[in-house]
Amino acid sequence: MSSLPSRSWAELFSNAEENHLVYVKPEIVDGGLLISAELEEEGIARWKHCLVGQILSSSPHIRQVQSWPDLLWGKKGSIRVSWLVERLLLFQFPTAETAHWVFSTGPWHLKNDMCYLRKWEPGIRVEQPRQTIPIWVHFLYLLLSMAQVVSLRG
Repeated sequence: MSSLPSRSWAELFSNAEENHLVYVKPEIVDGGLLISAELEEEGIARWKHCLVGQILSSSPHIRQVQSWPDLLWGKKGSIRVSWLVERLLLFQFPTAETAHWVFSTGPWHLKNDMCYLRKWEPGIRVEQPRQTIPIWVHFLYLLLSMAQVVSLRG
């Protein structure tokens, strides 16, 4: 048996520089969890420069995923990468400008796998990756007889 005193989770991480864990006592109202507006605004501020990325084929190794964004996008600071679920990643950018640049200059590839990006927004659900993605196709020199609106919509 250890003679060390037991400590709470908040105490275990209180000295970590990057982890600022604060205990927030949950408030239950009518059987549901009530989150204060202040706490919600704090969460939105933390994640507002994030993009959610989906790797379209197999899940790459975590080391590849962690080194790749800094090499491509990390000119103005380090980019934090977190796995959400299989093939779904959260990219946290140091500035809004970097996030906007990455989002607007894609598509991006990790090795030979396409990474589909979408903006993080409040209320976004973390769920299994999509099996399909929306795309825009521009057909040049298409014969008018082939351009039926019904056949071009999915």
